[in-house]
Amino acid sequence: MNLYRADGEACPDDLGGESEIRMGKALKDGYRQKALLMTKIDGQTKQAAARQIDECLRRLQTDLIDLMQLHEIIRPADPDRIFGPKGAHEAAAQGRFERYKTTDQFDGTAHNPHWLG
Repeated sequence: MNLYRADGEACPDDLGGESEIRMGKALKDGYRQKALLMTKIDGQTKQAAARQIDECLRRLQTDLIDLMQLHEIIRPADPDRIFGPKGAHEAAAQGRFERYKTTDQFDGTAHNPHWLG
């Protein structure tokens, strides 16, 4: 197994996180250590993102996500909200996953900002 994805419809407000629940069950019995696990959230404030991250970790039955995507960055003000004070990036920087990135774009500037690596 080279790659397991828990995204697609795994965003917390899509299908109640059912794909994450299924992925968490599938990764039991040592399979988690063999998988690259990724999911996404759409919370743009620190509080909303932290809540969604906790929910993802619970549903996935893990304490570490390899790649977390900040999803639904579609409005011009979204990057300022996410990367500004008390934005989602502050929750993302708390070390519960290896890397995070942004997905979606409105004009190309919000997609993979150079300072995310």
